[in-house]
Amino acid sequence: MRNPKQFLKNSSIAFSAFRAVEYAVRKLADGVYTHICRTALGACGAGTRIAFGVPIVLPKRVFLGKDCYISQGCKLTTEIDSGVLKIGDNAVIAPNCRLDFSGGLEIGDDLLVSPGVFVLTHDHSTIDYKQIKTSFLRIGSHVWIGANTIILPSVSMIGSNVVIGAGSVLTKNVPDGAIVAGNPAKIIENQ
Repeated sequence: MRNPKQFLKNSSIAFSAFRAVEYAVRKLADGVYTHICRTALGACGAGTRIAFGVPIVLPKRVFLGKDCYISQGCKLTTEIDSGVLKIGDNAVIAPNCRLDFSGGLEIGDDLLVSPGVFVLTHDHSTIDYKQIKTSFLRIGSHVWIGANTIILPSVSMIGSNVVIGAGSVLTKNVPDGAIVAGNPAKIIENQ
């Protein structure tokens, strides 16, 4: 006869049941955390969810639209007290992204930020790290930012209907309808 412990360990049914329980617990934790964040944020639209444990610096200066999702491992951060983050409706921020809103970050509707994206709106001196230089960044609507993209503080505008290829390093503004990729990112196609 089979060893029951070995059977459970190797059973796809047991594994599936474990994953279902894990998913239910995570969804419950996300719901509770979102409820707590909702009271702390400047605004949080209906249907918006924030994964459990997402750190939000200066939450009163963060405004989220409807039906947004901020995934596990993301960080919404600022280095100075005057930064403001505004995200429109239907935005998805995938796992392990960092959105720095020190200089101000405004994002339109229908945004998809793939895993590992890093957005910077500030820089500092190599001699005196307290001398912070900020820059405002506006990202339009219907934008897809590919995985592991870095957006540097020299960028002040990313237009609407834009696709940014995975692994890109953005150093310049992007016009409406552009597809950009590379390090440094260059326009591949403009619709």
